[in-house]
Amino acid sequence: MPMNHIHTGTRKRKQAEKKRRLIGRVDPDTGEIVATDGRGRKDKVTKEKSENPDYKGLYEKLQKRCAAQETLIAVLQKEISILKERN
Repeated sequence: MPMNHIHTGTRKRKQAEKKRRLIGRVDPDTGEIVATDGRGRKDKVTKEKSENPDYKGLYEKLQKRCAAQETLIAVLQKEISILKERN
């Protein structure tokens, strides 16, 4: 990360002290320094939101995830009962 060095004085010692300041990040594609907001965060990428999201696709995806979690719960419950029987 490219940094600028700024010299500031301390009050107690009255000596110059070097501080580092973030001025940007190096773009991996172009190699140029791209300015950041000063906290090291990247710019928020604005995604184009469609007016009609694919609710059916999202629903099916969540249904599959839910079914997978239910089968995992069932397997873990069987495993727990087997372990309880052993003890």
